[in-house]
Amino acid sequence: MPCYDLICPACKVRSERFARSQEREALRCETCGGALETHPDQFANVGIGSGYKRQERASRTMAFQAEGVDEVRKDCPSMDFKIQDGEAVPVFHSDAHHRKCLKEMNAAGSRYRDQAKAAREAKRPKVNKTKKVKEWLSKLQASRR
Repeated sequence: MPCYDLICPACKVRSERFARSQEREALRCETCGGALETHPDQFANVGIGSGYKRQERASRTMAFQAEGVDEVRKDCPSMDFKIQDGEAVPVFHSDAHHRKCLKEMNAAGSRYRDQAKAAREAKRPKVNKTKKVKEWLSKLQASRR
């Protein structure tokens, strides 16, 4: 399923969406509800002889501060960046390269969620539930007498 770079001609909001080619016409703007058009930066097939060449595409929606490039490269080594004015914009060379980077980022996200969960559980005090239940039952029985 391809990822389309879309723009709303009415409100100029830009978005990226996964959709089948036959579903692309039915996509609507989340802001104003207008029909979406393919943005000119979308991957374009440029005819070269009998074959096709994919053009690079920079994803502005995934841009972040240039200082974080080293951290991102640890998690997603196959991602390339175009750095301008203190902003790093990921550059995808093909659909396959884009999918590979997304898989790497999803794996990193899962790893960070697991680490955060383990850190929260480590901070949580261990409570002896059996002891608490016995104390509660003894208080309840004492109050009934």
